[in-house]
This record gives sequence, structure tokens and C-alpha cells, in this order.
Amino acid sequence: MLVAGCLAVLGTHRNVLPPREAGDLGLAFGDAPLNLSNSPGAGAEGPRLVVTEGGSVHVVWQEDADSSLGSDLITRRKVPAGAWSAPAVLEYSGRQPAITSFDKDEVAVAYVGGYSEPDGSLKMGIYVKAYDPSQHRWPLAGKPVPGGDGGVQPDVVQAEGRLWLVWVDTSTGSRRTAWQSRFPSGTPAPRGSTFDGIINNAQSPRIAAAVDQVGSADLHVAWMDESAQDSWITHLWMAAAAPTPQVNGDLGPYYAQGLPRLPDIAASDRSTICLAWQEVVPLPPPDRRQDIVRSCSPWQEAFSESETGRPAADPSIDMDRQLGLLLAWRQEDGGTPGAGRGLRYRQELPPHQGNIWEGEASQPDIVYDRASGDVHAVWLARVPGSDFTDVFYARWRPLLPSPSPSVTVTASMTASATRSPVPTRSPSATRTPTVDPRRTPEATPTRGTPATPTRTPTGSRTPIETATRTTPTPRYRLYCPRLEQHVD
Repeated sequence: MLVAGCLAVLGTHRNVLPPREAGDLGLAFGDAPLNLSNSPGAGAEGPRLVVTEGGSVHVVWQEDADSSLGSDLITRRKVPAGAWSAPAVLEYSGRQPAITSFDKDEVAVAYVGGYSEPDGSLKMGIYVKAYDPSQHRWPLAGKPVPGGDGGVQPDVVQAEGRLWLVWVDTSTGSRRTAWQSRFPSGTPAPRGSTFDGIINNAQSPRIAAAVDQVGSADLHVAWMDESAQDSWITHLWMAAAAPTPQVNGDLGPYYAQGLPRLPDIAASDRSTICLAWQEVVPLPPPDRRQDIVRSCSPWQEAFSESETGRPAADPSIDMDRQLGLLLAWRQEDGGTPGAGRGLRYRQELPPHQGNIWEGEASQPDIVYDRASGDVHAVWLARVPGSDFTDVFYARWRPLLPSPSPSVTVTASMTASATRSPVPTRSPSATRTPTVDPRRTPEATPTRGTPATPTRTPTGSRTPIETATRTTPTPRYRLYCPRLEQHVD
């Protein structure tokens, strides 16, 4: 069965309200930051975390190794009231892991696997492994995902009895976002395809399940698209029961010349969904920016969450009906004397923020465990004197509402036509450069490695003199989603 359609979408740019202030009340750690990898001779990348309904914590990351892909996948597990298991190799020659849980203690990992052919060429693809909670072990071999050859940057979530995967398909020479749903066992035949007509140069896809009280689910997918001097976030959703994608046409950059990158997406139910991304304004100082921006349904406004005038990156979010949005990000000092750097945490309800880690850190991943009321996080950090990054973990209790209010925003899939006035904020003259000069672009960047644009606005993108939030002329883009269902 082939379902196809084309939709002309208006790329509008929202007006913005100033963010609410949050007091720095500190974090009450239940588990203080702990070095999970502690590998002095190898660097770690891409840590991901999940907490099962049974309360077990699973962490997976890639670690430098002498393998076809140059890295192996390492995992550790902690059961409720228990100690951490020893580090174990989940997959030799693997990278870019993503992890999800379902039922009570089932866990699945999607990753990029690779091997060398006799002629020396490298073959890569998307693989899936499922943890066996009855045997407390992972299988030796992963299952290749049909159509996943040449795939990179996978993400995975579980909804309505299926695993839903997204990844960047490079098999045709372009970079398209592909999706697939399959039963954890791999049978019957999976269904899925690519989002054709939407992609220019896809990067860093994310997927989240939005589930209502009766169990019906929507799948939300977001990724970064790139074309010449421009980049933007593409967001679409589809019902799990009938996966025909609908495109969110109401997203735009926070700044007039902003380049959104590295999105993350989360949902507390089918009507409350949030996106967060890193946005770069590649202008000369003092107008250069690198902020963390968030926008939530019904997509009428956006907020900059980072500390004023200093670069921020690597957003990770989760959501809860009572607490609203929970956000972690990497904050740099931007060369400001006395300014701190490290990982920051902020929650929406009640407004609360704190420091997760002080010092060099990146790539956070946070999960809110609704059963225990704890926030769990993993991230990368380089301890003083070390040449390599390690994976750290911590757990803390968020500030709870008292009395417990419900979220007051009534969200809708359809954006309102009513817009708020444009704020009259203008940038400070003492802004400092917000792009880390040590960073270099990668051909296939991993999640949490911000690919800072090295280009300058030219051609049809006229540089603005300041990065003041404005409302530019709306842009139209043509979206032609295509889905295929394959049945044996």
C-alpha cells in the first residue's frame, strides 16, 4: 500500500514572550554524580539512559575501541535499591546508541553497526537488540533493520506494542529521515518508509510517543534540515494506528537569522508536546548567539532558556503533566570572567533551576521517572588531568508543586492564528562570542556534538545588523510525505 500526498506549508515565525524567571534552588541529589565508564585509556560518546516501569536504570554509550567502526557499545544496569552492574560490552563495532523501555523491564537498543568487507570497504546499518529481563542479559547478535543499510543517528521509542525507529538514511547519497515500526521480536514484517520531499540534508532525528489516558498514541518526529546557508527544524506527527504524517508548519527560528540545530522532543500526553533545540546566529560579535530554545504546542511562542549572552548547547528534555517541561543543557562561559560552565537543569512547574555539574561537560540525557518522582541524568565530563571523556550519572528529586497544580495550557495540534506582540528586547552591547572555536564540523555528527556553522550568511540570506527577534516575511516550503506499508 502506498499513501502519498503533497502539502504546501507556511513557514511562519512566532512572536516571543520573555521567559519566566526561575530561582536557583540547587539540586538535592539522591545519587551524587558517579563516573560510570571510568576508562582512563578510551573516550566515551553519546550516553543514553532509560528507566523501566520496574525501576531499573539502563545506561548505554559508545567507547573508543579497535573495531571496524572505531568504537564499541558499553552498558551498565542498576536495579532498585541495588548496586550498578560492572561495565559490559553490549555490541562490538557499534556507535550512536538509542534506548527505550516497555512493559515492566523490557529494554531495546537501536544503534549503528558496522563491519569490514574483504575488499576493505565498510558496511554500516541500523540494528536492534532487546534485553531479556528473565535472563538478565543481552543477546550476542543484534537484528539488522530491513532497509537500514547506510543508516546513521538512530532513535527509538515504544508505543502500542511496537518499536518505532527513526534514522538518517544515507544509502542513496542524500540524507533522508527514515522510519520504521516493528514488533520487538521482529515479526511480522515491519512497516515504514522515508519522509520524501521534506529532506534537504537531514541530521539528528528524534522520536517521542504521545500517549493519552486510554492508550492511543501519536508518534512525533523532529530533526534538523539543512540547505546551503539555511537550517531549520522539521517536526511531524502521525497516529500509531494510521501512520500518515502531518507536518507542523508553525515552527521557525527564534532569531531572524537563527540556524536551529540538534532538536529534542518529548510529550506528557497527546495534546502537550515540546521541542527544544540549539540555535546559532552566525554573526560577528557582539551579535553572535548560541541559545537553547524551546517551543511547545500549540506552537504560538518560543522561549530562550540559556543564560543571557553566553553560548549553550546539547538540549535534553522530558515532560510530566504536573511538572511541565524538564530541561538539561550544556552552558559555556563564553569567555566571560567569573562565569561558570557545566550542565544546567530547569523545570517549568514550579519554576526551578540548578547546576548538575560544574566544569567541562556535554551531551546530557535526562529521564523523569514518574513512579519514583526522580530525575535521572547521564552526561559526558572530562575530569581534571584526563585526556578522555567519561560517562557520569546522577539522580535527584525535582521541586514538586505545592499544592499540586495541573498544567494550565490547553494544547492543540492546530496552531492559533492569534499572535502576541513582538517584544522590544535588543541585544546587549557587551555580548561575547558564543561559538566555541575548538569545534569542527563532522560529516555525520553524533547527538550532542554541536555542528557549529562555519559559514557566513550570504546569497539570499541577508545578514542583519543585530540578532534582535523579528518577524520576517513568511517562507513557503513544499512537503511531500510518502509512507509505505510492507506485508509479507
